[in-house]
Amino acid sequence: MSKDKDFEKIKKLFSVEGSENQQLINALYGTSPYHTTSLPQLNDDDKIHVFFTRPDLNLSNANIYRDRQSAGLDNGKDTLQHYARLLLDPKLNSVEFMDIVDDQSPFMSVFSNSLDTLSGFPDIVMESWLSRPGMRKEQFGYADGQSRIYYSFDLDATFTNIVNEPIPTIISTWMNYMSNVREGIFTPHIHNFASRRIDYMTGIWVIVTNKNNKIKKIAKTMGYPIADPKGRYFNFTRMESKLNEGKKINIRFKCYGVDYNDPLLMLEFNSLMMAYNTNIRESILNNKNDIVEVPERYKTMFKYRGYPLIDLRYNTLEYVIDKDKYKIKDIKDETPNN
Repeated sequence: MSKDKDFEKIKKLFSVEGSENQQLINALYGTSPYHTTSLPQLNDDDKIHVFFTRPDLNLSNANIYRDRQSAGLDNGKDTLQHYARLLLDPKLNSVEFMDIVDDQSPFMSVFSNSLDTLSGFPDIVMESWLSRPGMRKEQFGYADGQSRIYYSFDLDATFTNIVNEPIPTIISTWMNYMSNVREGIFTPHIHNFASRRIDYMTGIWVIVTNKNNKIKKIAKTMGYPIADPKGRYFNFTRMESKLNEGKKINIRFKCYGVDYNDPLLMLEFNSLMMAYNTNIRESILNNKNDIVEVPERYKTMFKYRGYPLIDLRYNTLEYVIDKDKYKIKDIKDETPNN
């Protein structure tokens, strides 16, 4: 290599005009004497995916007929009440079917699709032990806290209240069940009762990806709704229109503990999908070729029909579909970029 080329290579490595990778290497390695140095590109977080798992309520006839408000859930097979009943009771959904309830999915998709905002995740704050102040107010101390969150907190979720109000129906059914279980009117499914498991919990998953679907961050918490905002619909003010009252709905969830960026969460996410989806379970455990990852260019084609699954080879969040269901012979496996 000529001296001119050597010089140009060295100049590019140490110049602010270098490649993005080199700018990152320079920023990590040493301190620049100039405040005008170009920094690497900003963080590439691109999409946030939020999933609410289905609880495991017992909405059998033996339960709902014990409560006047819950009895309305048995209101025909093609009603919104029946939809909420099957969505919240996966055991009942395994024997009763409805076209708009996917018994192979562990998630309440209507929550994810209509979610506008989700806020309230606590930051990790390290507590400190401090000595008593001395004569000159001198003190010393040390870290005396946890770097993980085990306490309870509230999450506030805002949803777009779509036509026929499925989310208010689901929340009302959900909270009414919790109240009846607390009073002993309803009984949980026997497997939850024997395991002393709280059956009305939902898992709230948040996954952050970049433009290449690579997972940058992941979090999970468990909780249940504690606010049903139906009361506001009955307020009256003569001077104000109520046309905008029902466009948004705010739900508060009481949550207990949260895991941030634990690698085990990826395995738990896939295990959850395996527990509900037969083809995913067979493909992973028995190496069957019943599912296929949907490439980015085809995702709009299979919108609302794919199942989220974490590809542990590339650490990416992919959507998979059933080959036989859509009569797909082959889709080329595209290796995502890092």
